[in-house]
Amino acid sequence: MEINGVTIGGGGSSPIRLAGQTLSFGSWVSGVTYYTYTFSNENITVNTVVDFTPDNASYTEVTTCGMLTQVDESAGSCTFYSLFPPQSNITGEMIITTTT
Repeated sequence: MEINGVTIGGGGSSPIRLAGQTLSFGSWVSGVTYYTYTFSNENITVNTVVDFTPDNASYTEVTTCGMLTQVDESAGSCTFYSLFPPQSNITGEMIITTTT
């Protein structure tokens, strides 16, 4: 399947669901523009997309810290961004999808 010129599914590979993931509030790092959180997983590559859906219980923290929707993938990890440092853990589900 192709969406906006990007092949989704990697020739038949299934997306990987990681339910019940926690972004620990103490692991966010102050950057030049944003606070960042690095999540490591061997299934993440430069040819994957990571989608994160916060749990309803994390809604207040996600909105208070200004968690952004952009996720940057690299070999073995991805980076999340927020405007302010979270004050409590953010929990949710990640879907890792191969794009090529």
